[in-house]
Amino acid sequence: MRRTPSATRALNWHGDQAEATSGIHGCDISIQRVDALDREALTAVLNAGDRQPHFLDLGCGLGAQGMRAASMGARSLLVDLLDISGRVEQFRSLFPYSSIQFSRSDAVDWSQSINSVEPFDIIYAQRFFHYLHYEIARELLAALLKNATDGCKLFISVSGLISE
Repeated sequence: MRRTPSATRALNWHGDQAEATSGIHGCDISIQRVDALDREALTAVLNAGDRQPHFLDLGCGLGAQGMRAASMGARSLLVDLLDISGRVEQFRSLFPYSSIQFSRSDAVDWSQSINSVEPFDIIYAQRFFHYLHYEIARELLAALLKNATDGCKLFISVSGLISE
């Protein structure tokens, strides 16, 4: 069931509401609805068959998409400045056989140590890259792609009208 605060007006024609995040990075939409990009990324998890794809949810906000992927069998790594470690622990208690990790970090700083992380099969960054300056975004994307498996699926969206 969708949570809709009665005292607030919808942010857009989808009816999205402001959900508290770090206070400096807008609101978390993916906790409220699954859009086309979300579905495509989850379809990639399902299409992995018997193998457990390594799924990165970069700038994960409240972690909804990475948790969805983990519940479907992916080995999910969630990265965000917002501390959602309690949510991740609660998820683990509900889905004890899932594989989910959380790193509370600035994504650019985190990417400096990306070589120590197992390569990703699926990289997902919804409404995140638009917070970065162009050159920093390019460097981060290059670092991610260096740590991607052959055939890695990349799902990126930025904010704006019809950006999904």
